[in-house]
Amino acid sequence: MDRVRRIAFYVVAGLLVLALAIQWWVVVTPAMIWLPDGFVDEFFSSRVDDFAIHRIHRLALALSHVVVLIGLALQFRRPETKEAPMWQVSGFFGAAIVLNLVVGPTSEQVPPPLWIIFGLGVLAGVLHPTSPLLAVPKPTDRRLLTLTAVVAVPVAFYVFDQVGLQISGVEADPHWASSHYQFVGEFGIHLILLGLVSSTAFTGRRVTAWMAGLSAVLMGAASVVFPDQTSSLGIVWGAALAAWGLLFIITSEGWAARPAHRIGRNASCHPSPGRRKQQQCARREGATTGSSDEKFSW
Repeated sequence: MDRVRRIAFYVVAGLLVLALAIQWWVVVTPAMIWLPDGFVDEFFSSRVDDFAIHRIHRLALALSHVVVLIGLALQFRRPETKEAPMWQVSGFFGAAIVLNLVVGPTSEQVPPPLWIIFGLGVLAGVLHPTSPLLAVPKPTDRRLLTLTAVVAVPVAFYVFDQVGLQISGVEADPHWASSHYQFVGEFGIHLILLGLVSSTAFTGRRVTAWMAGLSAVLMGAASVVFPDQTSSLGIVWGAALAAWGLLFIITSEGWAARPAHRIGRNASCHPSPGRRKQQQCARREGATTGSSDEKFSW
């Protein structure tokens, strides 16, 4: 049964990678938005009209797209050690499903193939060998949890504002017509989720912490460089978000770099001479055998 489940997981993950890879131009968007208006408009002319006025929106979509692709790619090698990256995949698709249901009656209809992709994204998390979606995330790193709580408040207001614009928009607004406000709302929810997952004991959380930090840095920097763009955070809030992203990465790396034998109250347990000793230490520290190595690896 486990073998069948693993095969099904790889099939679903492979289909998702193919579906997302078709939109290859989205992946290069984070690098392209910084270029002059004329250049990006010409590059994207066959794919997006007036790309230059949609920099922030396209960046939000692209960042989530790239984070999902990275999380999926990591699943093809030892997925048991990549629980947090699986969350960053299924979490995004879950947020997309919820927001599409919320704004659906007032926005353009989502094509059926997209609903299939959303469903596959969630299904992949259920079929994952360790089923991380079925486990309640329990924060173990108070510093990352605190940083996430700090950013969650302003980002939540930002999400509500953007979703409100999508719900109450008019057809004359090109951003509403293409669901751009919804893209930004999905990005905000995804960012908060990445921060929360990074503060848990899920394996592979170091990758997720980097994804959260880099996403914040790039969106914040874009808001500073393009403060007049629709949905831009502005110079002040953009700089604050970028600084938060850097602090989040630095904090996560400081935790990950701590030697395993210094973590926990019983330093003598790490490393331990035998399996029996490891099990005794694990029970005393409320962990599972070998979890100290998995927590702090990519």
